[in-house]
Parts: sequence; C-alpha cells; structure tokens
Amino acid sequence: NHVVGLGNVCRALTVFVAVANATGPNLNNETFGAAMDTLGDFELPGYGSASLEAGKDGAQDNLTLWTYDPENAESDNGLVQVEG
Repeated sequence: NHVVGLGNVCRALTVFVAVANATGPNLNNETFGAAMDTLGDFELPGYGSASLEAGKDGAQDNLTLWTYDPENAESDNGLVQVEG
C-alpha cells in the first residue's frame, strides 16, 4: 500500500509547484521565500483548502479524518473520508 507515501510526496510537490509558480521568472531562495509568505489559498490533494502566509507553520487549513472500510479496500484502499 503506497497511499501514504504517494500522498505525502504529492502534497509536498503541490506546495512547491504553487510557490514556484508564484515567484515568477526569477526562481531563487529569496523569491521563493517571498512567494511562500504571500501565496494565500490553494488546493492541497487529499486535504482540500490550504494556504501559506508569513508566520504560518504549515499549509493545511482543515483537519481531515479517514476511516477504514474493508468493503472499499480494493477500489479505494479501504479509506473513506469522514464528513462533518
């Protein structure tokens, strides 16, 4: 089951791409940091809404809970997002 590993990589890559796109044509440490401090809202795979701004420790804005459903084990790795 590679869901956890792939999910972590996918989310990290999504954050990098969003920040890199916001830097404009001159991507370096300074422009990347400035873009990260002002990026604002974007979508984070598996978590929905996310945001980055100065002083914020992480991108995730919402708590997401999952439960295991053995009837969905073949089609969706058995994970079902808990709503509410």
